Amino acid sequence: MLVDGDFKLWESTAIMQYLSSASPLWPPSKVRYDIIRWQCWGIAHWGPAIGKVVFERLVRPMVGGGDADENMIATGTAEFERFAAVLDAHLNNRDWLVRDNITLADLSIASNLTFATTAGLDQAPFANITCWYGTVQERESW
Repeated sequence: MLVDGDFKLWESTAIMQYLSSASPLWPPSKVRYDIIRWQCWGIAHWGPAIGKVVFERLVRPMVGGGDADENMIATGTAEFERFAAVLDAHLNNRDWLVRDNITLADLSIASNLTFATTAGLDQAPFANITCWYGTVQERESW
């Protein structure tokens, strides 16, 4: 939770937007709506697909939750591949998701990849994602 005086805000995406209000990551223009679109896509599709596999392969064993649900892993992997194809196509001939430099859209979408490789999600078929994510990771702020 973010507390700024008597103002309280929860949900990471809303907090990111609030904290970036005077930053090039969250430009005060119609570009914000494109950023929001990608953040919503991440919340609705990208994050849940990756999250299924990360939970089953990494979190469940750590919390003593028994064997991984292979059906859930298969579902999450298929969803990841479906949505990775969308993201990879969008990144074709682009360095960033929106505009010509990094925005909250990139940070929001990239954050979901943090444990994807460790969880066994193969990003190799998605060269544009691999390149873009590498560029995000090279940033000192990352």
